[in-house]
Amino acid sequence: MTASSFVAFFRRFGTKAPLEPILIGDRYHRVGQPKPTFQVVRAINFPHQPPHVALVSENNDQRMLTIGVSVLQDPEHWVRVG
Repeated sequence: MTASSFVAFFRRFGTKAPLEPILIGDRYHRVGQPKPTFQVVRAINFPHQPPHVALVSENNDQRMLTIGVSVLQDPEHWVRVG
């Protein structure tokens, strides 16, 4: 998914596009927990819900999280790696 299509995803659902778009392949870890690192694998559309993304642990591909984009962009909860 390109940056422009990801921004279009946000606009489609009436949510402001993020200042720093989240792209497939971006890596994050939880604040205070540098391990494990999670990678964004897809955007998810839930009806009547804000945008979400699916994250997969780089250490264990069986571990998947679904996170609201606003939570992933909150620097009190998640940090972008690299």
